[in-house]
Amino acid sequence: MARQHRERLYSHSHILLFTSKMPVLGRIITLLHLVPAVLGGCSDAEQTAIEEIRREIGITLTRSQDVKGPLDIFVFEDDRMQKLDCYLRLDDCSMWKGGVVSGSGDRILSFVAGMQRDRDDWAGITSRAALEKVTSDLEDEMADAVLMTGETAVSGSPDLIPKTAAEVRLTPLASMISLTRLSCDFTGKPYSDKAVSNVRVYLTNVNATCGILATGDVSPTRIINQGRLSEEDMSRFHDRSLVYHEAGRPVGKDTGWVPVNFLCYPNNAPEEGPGTPFTRMVIEGQIDGRTFYWPIDINREDGRGVRRGERYSFSITITGKGVSDPDIPVSSGNIEINFETKPWEEKEDCVITF
Repeated sequence: MARQHRERLYSHSHILLFTSKMPVLGRIITLLHLVPAVLGGCSDAEQTAIEEIRREIGITLTRSQDVKGPLDIFVFEDDRMQKLDCYLRLDDCSMWKGGVVSGSGDRILSFVAGMQRDRDDWAGITSRAALEKVTSDLEDEMADAVLMTGETAVSGSPDLIPKTAAEVRLTPLASMISLTRLSCDFTGKPYSDKAVSNVRVYLTNVNATCGILATGDVSPTRIINQGRLSEEDMSRFHDRSLVYHEAGRPVGKDTGWVPVNFLCYPNNAPEEGPGTPFTRMVIEGQIDGRTFYWPIDINREDGRGVRRGERYSFSITITGKGVSDPDIPVSSGNIEINFETKPWEEKEDCVITF
């Protein structure tokens, strides 16, 4: 082919190659290659070359963040077995200039963007059930290129062939915890003229492993910083600022605070227990040389904890000395919290055509 960058489409029964220069006339095409069935067996007749109606699918792709890194696209048959129909890998989302064609029946389209995983690592994904078992570790996330996934179903109605339109919304697997403002005001206290020094802010009881297609209520799978900051856990991060921040100066009444953003995976078990601790943001600092903690449950006042793809924004004023244990939520008498739940900033649509 003349085009320098070729995109390869894998199918459980055939392999097809497409580029943007190929004509759309290939809506009805001859399968280029058939491989023996691995499961269930096939007759000789079933293994002969056949013709199959294929179609192009125009997809409006909405994303909550800039899409960076690789883009992996899976097309599954929408039936009881949900077997893989075809797979497309783009090493960089910005490289998308071509097109591929999928089968004509009911299909489920699954998109995975920004997952740092080699093409060969997807070789075992032969069904949607297999993709559901794939997990991501928080330590591998990148703040400027978070892992995002999205899915949609496409009907196989004959009226929609050979061209179909669909919409997919990519959402981050993680949620963002934002500390937009931090100050202290000890008016009326014996230490009213003091500031909080050696300030550190971090997340505890963080769910650090999650299925990439997880939605709805998600219980933690692997907890890091359980009950307190763990240097052993932190050492596994490529970028520890995902869950940890160290202030460069004391925090007082008028101290300028640069907003800080953390990431964590969903954790919205309805009740706190030994295996389901609530995710917390902990402010740690010293007053007169003594260390105090101001732990804050995330979205537990009226909500159901940390949910996928949401942003939890805090503006905090410390009004009194905190607690001695980073796993005990601070009382409202020692802190003032303005809290908001917001969606991730949504980017404009881009259209990708299959």
